[in-house]
Amino acid sequence: MNQEILFATHNRGKLEEARNYLSPLGYLVYGLDDLFLSEEVVEDGKSYEENAYKKAKAFESLPFPVFSDDSGLEVEALGGKPGLFTARFASEKGGYKEAMAALAQATEGNPRARYVCTICLLEKGQKKPLFFTGVCEGEILKEPVGDHGFGFDPAFKSKEGVYFGLANQEEKAKVSHRGRALLKLATYLAI
Repeated sequence: MNQEILFATHNRGKLEEARNYLSPLGYLVYGLDDLFLSEEVVEDGKSYEENAYKKAKAFESLPFPVFSDDSGLEVEALGGKPGLFTARFASEKGGYKEAMAALAQATEGNPRARYVCTICLLEKGQKKPLFFTGVCEGEILKEPVGDHGFGFDPAFKSKEGVYFGLANQEEKAKVSHRGRALLKLATYLAI
């Protein structure tokens, strides 16, 4: 019998990634859309942990565990920005295509960047939230490559040489920030 768990996200790509890690453990992973939950949580925390916690907490009344994530792209040449404001950065630039061009220009000479993802898990009967963080070191590309993934993926290459815009979901998950955080979550849930 499957155990139910909610990933508090509307993002289908993220949901599929989570299902790939948790379904083999016997989890039936719901996304917000699967349960007809349309609530949007304002991400105004001062850290990935705060934002992930806020999103999970908004749905803790459900009868099964809830987890959520927050992630960002931290660019060394920009002092770690856009970080928490990655989606907002893209919006302010007019979209991801324009934002990728801006990043390529800003990182000329120092393309180092990293993706960070923090997952917050709220379990029934547990007083404290649990956090799982994954980091993927890499660099911003001079030109976007491919059209796989979402967000800034076409502009990012991991230090392992994986072009996120060309990689299929399995290839990306092996090195991605979210994949690493999900692996930690799956390991915890398997114990």
